Amino acid sequence: MEYLSPLDGAFLDAETATQALNVVAVLVLDSGATPPEDRYRVFRDRIEERYPAIPPCRRRLRRLPTGQAVWVEDAEVHVDRHLHHAVVGRPGGFRELADVTAHVAAGQLPRDRPLWECWFVEGLEGDKTAAIAKVHHCAIDGVSGITALAEFFDLAPDAPTEHGTDWRPQPAPGLATVAGASLGAAATWPFTFARSAFALGRSWLGDRRKRDDSVPRTPFPFTAPRLALNHALSRGRSVALTSVPLDDVKRIRKHLGVTVNDVVVALCTGALRSYLTSHDERLERTLTACVPTSERGLEDQRTGNKFSTLFYALPVHLADPVERIMAIQRSANAAKDHHERVGTGRLESVTGLVPPGSIRWIMRAASELRLPHVVPPFANLFISNVRGPDFPLYVAGARVDHIFPLGPLFEAVPLNVTVVTYLDRVSFGFIGCAERVPDIQSLADAVSGALVELQAATGTREVAIDLRDDVPEQAPSREDDHAGVRA
Repeated sequence: MEYLSPLDGAFLDAETATQALNVVAVLVLDSGATPPEDRYRVFRDRIEERYPAIPPCRRRLRRLPTGQAVWVEDAEVHVDRHLHHAVVGRPGGFRELADVTAHVAAGQLPRDRPLWECWFVEGLEGDKTAAIAKVHHCAIDGVSGITALAEFFDLAPDAPTEHGTDWRPQPAPGLATVAGASLGAAATWPFTFARSAFALGRSWLGDRRKRDDSVPRTPFPFTAPRLALNHALSRGRSVALTSVPLDDVKRIRKHLGVTVNDVVVALCTGALRSYLTSHDERLERTLTACVPTSERGLEDQRTGNKFSTLFYALPVHLADPVERIMAIQRSANAAKDHHERVGTGRLESVTGLVPPGSIRWIMRAASELRLPHVVPPFANLFISNVRGPDFPLYVAGARVDHIFPLGPLFEAVPLNVTVVTYLDRVSFGFIGCAERVPDIQSLADAVSGALVELQAATGTREVAIDLRDDVPEQAPSREDDHAGVRA
């Protein structure tokens, strides 16, 4: 039995009927030599073989009488309760795959089993298939999710099928164990509160003492302008998938002396400017993007959540694409400077101030009082950027051609853009509230236009530039600077 951290518990309790807090990954697969009639069976066998090596796939939740939630081993995991099969109309493209993904992302995961499911999708053009993996955010964040998925990946199509694990399910906790855990949770929460309050106070003092007035200030939460899309969520979801060449992004990065993350955020900003203009939004000031950033060390292989949030100012009101990206660089540096001053663990400390289980009642009250319609939005959107591998991956003999990540939505912030670099592509997963962002495909389509706009402004479309990763850039200590995690 393992307690959820305060941050993991917050993600569990913050889920509502309209706010499904899942992390989704879409893998487009080249099925290779596997006959069509065998593809689902081979994929299913690989899932059944590998899932015991991934803790979130073999643990389910148990709620203690005190409101605290714990993980317990599930001795009766049935893969067929988690694995689903879908076929799109042939030949299906990214749009048809996005429609299936939107359906998958919208639903809540059942609480009577481990919090994950996977959909195997056939019928894609080019004789390709896809896998859509969904895990609750209380079990993983973006970085730990990539680590968990790695158990299903191979480095060659003909890798051995055996992947044993010494996992043996622990017996279910008895009444005495549950009673003791409940008393322990009740007794330790005051210490958690005190520790969290002390940590927040120390980070606030550190921020005040180390503040550099020459550095622009980062946006604050709940100060974002309200757009037409920044209102309460509905149950439905809309999804769009797109990608651009990584080499094109690197050329712009090299030419301007910025980071890959700066270019990615600039592409999102340019696409958002185009989208909002076409929807008659007045672009008079910067928007606020909440950008999760991982706080994991390289050796930290634990599941669950360990990240913080930065806030970027997105200058959608600037017409010049170079001015936009340089403004984004300044805002990103200000956000990183602020994060370094306040230290790590701040989000964990904030959630530690709330009694276990009480967030459920807070979210219910906020919904009944319709606070998302009257309180300024926490941010206008989420943008996450995760670095993926630059070598090919395989799943059950099928080569992974594309990886598209998707993050959750929160009340009044009904748009999330999650980005991953894999092989020679930068892939964007857009997910929105179907009611608030109904034509999300036009937003995704605008990414390529934003890239062309930046290429024309910088003269990098046909320029041959040394793209070696060891060439220093303007800020070598923050090279490529991928902000990892979807919140």
